[in-house]
Amino acid sequence: MTDAAPEIAQSSPAEEPPAGAGARFPLGAIAAIVLAVVVVFFPILDHGFLGWDDPQSIRHNPALNPVTATSFIDAWRAPHMQLYIPVTYTVWGAVAVLAQATGADGAGDRPGLFHAASLLLHLGAALLVFALLRRLGLREAAAAVGAVLFAIHPVQVETVAWASGMKDVLAGLLVLAVLYHYAGFVVAIRGERPARLSLVLAGVFYGLALLAKPSAVAAPLLVGVLGVVWFRRPLREVAAIVGAGLLLAIPVALVARAVQPTMAIPFVTPVHLRPVIALDAVAFYVAKILAPVQLAFDYGRSPARVLAGSEVYASWIVPVAFGAGAWILWRPFPALAAGLGILVVAVAPVLGLVPFDFQSYSTVADHYLYVAMLGPALILAAILNAEAWSGRRPLVVAAALVVILGGRSAMAVPTWRDDMALFDGCLAVNPESVAANTNLALLVRADDPTRAEELLRVALATEPGKASTHHNLANVLNQLGRPGEALGFNIEATRLRPEVATFHFGLGNTLFFKLGRPREGAEAYARVIELEPEHVTAHLYLGMLNASVGRHDEAERLVARALEIDPESEEGQRIRVMIQEERRRAGQ
Repeated sequence: MTDAAPEIAQSSPAEEPPAGAGARFPLGAIAAIVLAVVVVFFPILDHGFLGWDDPQSIRHNPALNPVTATSFIDAWRAPHMQLYIPVTYTVWGAVAVLAQATGADGAGDRPGLFHAASLLLHLGAALLVFALLRRLGLREAAAAVGAVLFAIHPVQVETVAWASGMKDVLAGLLVLAVLYHYAGFVVAIRGERPARLSLVLAGVFYGLALLAKPSAVAAPLLVGVLGVVWFRRPLREVAAIVGAGLLLAIPVALVARAVQPTMAIPFVTPVHLRPVIALDAVAFYVAKILAPVQLAFDYGRSPARVLAGSEVYASWIVPVAFGAGAWILWRPFPALAAGLGILVVAVAPVLGLVPFDFQSYSTVADHYLYVAMLGPALILAAILNAEAWSGRRPLVVAAALVVILGGRSAMAVPTWRDDMALFDGCLAVNPESVAANTNLALLVRADDPTRAEELLRVALATEPGKASTHHNLANVLNQLGRPGEALGFNIEATRLRPEVATFHFGLGNTLFFKLGRPREGAEAYARVIELEPEHVTAHLYLGMLNASVGRHDEAERLVARALEIDPESEEGQRIRVMIQEERRRAGQ
């Protein structure tokens, strides 16, 4: 019995055999973890990039297509896509270099390499969970089962199978390294060995984690959970370590807040209701961990929808009940308190206590659970490690459970194969998903505009104030030969987001090409040029419009400006010839 984990661990962390001092290399456990990860996730190597963040993050990111030495410098110099994550962009850049070395023009041509990198990082995280559980004093077999649960639980599929999810895997790996080295610090202290190096390494990995993804800010609090609940270290000591970590996070948090504005959120939760949203999110996560079915990238669980439903009045019971149980069982079963603490603390930055952009879709998402799954892994491993469980039967039962979960994950992996599978799969879970309806509409629009219209109308009914949906629906209605209906949606898009040039351009196209109203079309194209002075097509179409009413000098000036912006524009050359021919026919 030890003070690290009473009635559970068979050896104190301080008594962990040092490497090279007679400790047996856990080849069997490592092989089992590797095999589980490879069997479940190997198919992602044949997956492509998705339309969900991958185009902006990787596939069409100019910094990665092609990647240059400047790309790496720029990743550290300034934020990209409203995120300052230079460590992630450095890793993506390294993969892009490898892609170019294989003959590709850039990152966008080699999705398999990015999926392979995610798979390797996830495997590293799973092995690190095993090493951490061993360092917490748990037996090899129990730690291995816990690590496999972490690695192949169905909620991990989104993070690992989604190329853009690599930032979560990378940051998660680095956070796990922080916890591993903190545990090493405690082991060294108890063994009366030098411990400073472990804390230094924990600090280094924490800094890297923050620069991989800002949500890693929770790492010091995770250290606090282990220090107080599992190791039962003096509060003053733990507070000093946690406080130092939070101080280190302040600059990163300020940068993240500055480059990730919440203006896009249609509904910002009132402060007094944010704990309600947070408790609902925790209840949702507990339910998905215990019963990982109906998984989707967009659950549609936005604050507005949660508060509008009746479920919110009961969902708080789940986290409160689990919290009360953990408090009661803290001393006899510290793994429950530590595991639940890790689960809640790991997702704390994205529980809605502070608003964030993705809340416009949903407060909850599977990829937010990546590090949080360490909590359930610890609880399961500690149960298997308990002295009350003798023999192999508990391990066999747990292994069977993990195999079932792995099978469920293997069934979920194909959902992330391509855009059609992803968005169709999401609609099967959340038929009102704005993201899935909109993206699927854009995919099917060319071949099935009628279905595209249906999908966009569902999206619009769910979120009437989304300007891009009005714009997309107008385009589909024009395709269906109903420009009179389309015009209303064009006008609404420009009213909702008057600063977006694309929406004014769509309005101009409907007015000029579909409805034959050149004067109003000219006003729309002029507004496009005002907002985006180098918009080539707006110059060309405004030139055509001027030519149609006999203003050939102005038409040629506009076309000349378009060709000055883009000398290679074939459309510009064609329109210039057309205007010149019209001018000759007019005798000018």
